[in-house]
Amino acid sequence: MLIKESDFVLLKKDENMKVVQFVSHKSINMCKMKFILNGISGHHYGSSFRLQNGQLEKIDFKEFLLESDDKDENAESNEAKDNRSLVDKRDNQKLSRDEINSLRKQGVTGEAIIEQLVENSSTFEKKTDFSQKKYIQKKKKKHIPVFTVLRPSTRTLVEMYYRRGPTKICNLRMDSLAQILTQANVRSSAKLLVVESCSGLVIGSVLERLAGDGAVIHLYTGSAPTRPALDEGYNFSQEFLQCLHSFPLDQVSSLMRSSKAEESSSNAKRLAEPNIQCSLDNSSDKVSDVIIPGEYRNNSESETTKLETFKAEKEEMLMDHENLLQKETSRSDEAPPKDVKGNLKRKFEDIEKREKKKQERLNQLQKTKSMIEMADLDGLIVASKFHPTPIVLSLIDFLLPSRPIVVFSPYIEPLMDCYAKLRGTGRVVMIKLTDTWFREYQVLTNRTHPTINMSGSGGYLLTAMTVTND
Repeated sequence: MLIKESDFVLLKKDENMKVVQFVSHKSINMCKMKFILNGISGHHYGSSFRLQNGQLEKIDFKEFLLESDDKDENAESNEAKDNRSLVDKRDNQKLSRDEINSLRKQGVTGEAIIEQLVENSSTFEKKTDFSQKKYIQKKKKKHIPVFTVLRPSTRTLVEMYYRRGPTKICNLRMDSLAQILTQANVRSSAKLLVVESCSGLVIGSVLERLAGDGAVIHLYTGSAPTRPALDEGYNFSQEFLQCLHSFPLDQVSSLMRSSKAEESSSNAKRLAEPNIQCSLDNSSDKVSDVIIPGEYRNNSESETTKLETFKAEKEEMLMDHENLLQKETSRSDEAPPKDVKGNLKRKFEDIEKREKKKQERLNQLQKTKSMIEMADLDGLIVASKFHPTPIVLSLIDFLLPSRPIVVFSPYIEPLMDCYAKLRGTGRVVMIKLTDTWFREYQVLTNRTHPTINMSGSGGYLLTAMTVTND
């Protein structure tokens, strides 16, 4: 896959990662370096580029690997050398920082700077072979900057966000996200409910698996959904994004009340056969009060007519303003300003556009509400910073039988409470509470061991399967 203009790309330099949009002649700041991305156009994702004079030039990354190919080590030299007598001092390096900066300004290449650093090091020859290689590779990272351009995907984005700050994505690791997708049976043509506080990573991974066939209903908190990873990372087409629907989490209680109100009204209709007309009148009022609570109901009823009355009011105000201008100009011989009427029209057009967008959002909200009320969803995924118990208990009624429920949390205590409450409902079976143990290893010749810095926990998973309690 080739890199194209306006695509979102992921730049990686050692352990640093950043998502940027590829725009020609646009400066990028990364790792205290400033450069442009013109050199990456037309190359394949996964290519590596070397930074020279503010430009990225294509290279063969094998020459800049952190570790060289496996070679037979000289046993005698290793036995004759060790690092016990070496002391880390500033005096070990004869070149000062100012001299190194002056070499950079003179345009000296990174390889030449590294050679001079090795020549002016008083302890380099006394180090073991492993230490010498480690020293050279460390200097390569600093003086020979190499960037790799990757295609943003679920794996790379989770890795980037996790390195930036695990708490911002609820300590969600890649292995935990993979288990969430597997346990929730995310597949093409599935209809899923998702509640997440992981910067849109769970939503993006689900959309990636659906591949444009299915539906994802994102229950968000606040005034609007916050999905930076989805909006600024994935290069999803409109076919993928049309599967995404949003609904405010604080209105879920209204969906529950509406379903209960409809059931009670139907029961009252069967029990009170003689007074059917009266009961229908009363129940219809109650249902209307419950289905669309407060502000949302008023908006849905008034917004439809607001656009119709707005045009008439606009024409009247324009006419009144024009008549006022004519009266003022008739009194004075000065000509009326040319841009006054045009500015007023543009102002009304902007207001009309905002009203249309608001109406479209309300229509989309009503459509999503109807999808949830059909109660034919194929799964529920919760990966939120809020307590999962009330969320799961309020959404379980909208799932079909034999559908999975997956709840992720960085802490085990909320899941234990949710585990006990779900068992008491009698609506689920196969309840499991698990945690994942993940360890990353460094695999090198004679130096294979777990990495020094690694995550302590990848969170906990609560999984269950819905059943009917009839």
